[in-house]
Amino acid sequence: LFHHYAGGRVVHVHLGLYGTFTEVPLPMPLPVGQVRMRILGAEYGTDLRGPTVCEVIAEPDIADLVARLGPDPLRRDADP
Repeated sequence: LFHHYAGGRVVHVHLGLYGTFTEVPLPMPLPVGQVRMRILGAEYGTDLRGPTVCEVIAEPDIADLVARLGPDPLRRDADP
């Protein structure tokens, strides 16, 4: 998952086996446990917990990352 922000910054998230996004209406309660990332919108907020990867990368680095990971095996047109 790539989440793009202003200034060419991109957050790369790989949920792995245990990672989850939890969405709740605002105001959000204080974080409990380890929250790796919190995103706040106008009406809802989202917490990310337990991902295998959560990192900030630059836009130009996406192509190298995708090439290293290889094709998505869950795509309908994948040839694993």
